[in-house]
Amino acid sequence: MLLDVPLLVTEQYPRGLGHTAPEIATHLPAGLRVTEKMTMSCCGAASFVSRLAETERTQVLVAGIETHACVNQTVHDLVAAGYQVHVARDATSSRRPADVGSAWEKMRAAGMLPTSTEQALLELVQDAEAGEFKTLQRLLKEAPLPRDPD
Repeated sequence: MLLDVPLLVTEQYPRGLGHTAPEIATHLPAGLRVTEKMTMSCCGAASFVSRLAETERTQVLVAGIETHACVNQTVHDLVAAGYQVHVARDATSSRRPADVGSAWEKMRAAGMLPTSTEQALLELVQDAEAGEFKTLQRLLKEAPLPRDPD
């Protein structure tokens, strides 16, 4: 990985809903352990909670689908557990656009910090002189621009 950031991936009921979309899965590091879960919140999976604790991080960047369900409940549980939670708006979605607004309002009220993918990446790299910056800059320029979620 370009940046030394722990990556935790979960799948909601993969036997029924399927596994991580190939467009994402092909970019995940080889051998990455994926946590299968049945609860909406990632924190309902004990292996996720223990892996997160092992990282010794106090900040979490969340991306995922079903903003109003899995993302929302995960954010609330992480905030309640004392984490500073950032959610990348352009890296979340819901099947019904009408479900997104109330989820964002609720997560913000709970203390979530909204961000975008690019903003989060630039905050992680911090310095244009960092070795990773040029590679990150190239990747950001090559990436298709996301549509405005609002």
